[in-house]
Amino acid sequence: MTSSISRTARRDNAVPHILVKVRAGYTEARKARLCAALHKAIVAILDCPSFDVSVGIEDVRPADWVARVYEPDILGKPDTIYKQPGYAQKAQVHA
Repeated sequence: MTSSISRTARRDNAVPHILVKVRAGYTEARKARLCAALHKAIVAILDCPSFDVSVGIEDVRPADWVARVYEPDILGKPDTIYKQPGYAQKAQVHA
């Protein structure tokens, strides 16, 4: 049986929730495969318990991509972007 102290310690050390924003239209099966692969990588790379990891996938309509993703998450938070998208010029033209 797990003590309340160790449960509290686990909650205090709880780590990542990852949110992936994708173009709307991917199948549930494909999103489930993506979730499983991301979950496995997070557990392995960050060396955290599987139960601490959560993964969300948010569908975004292509017409909403610039306003809901590109501007607020990519342009608006440059210090958080570890891999830049290759479409920066195109998205800026259509913004």
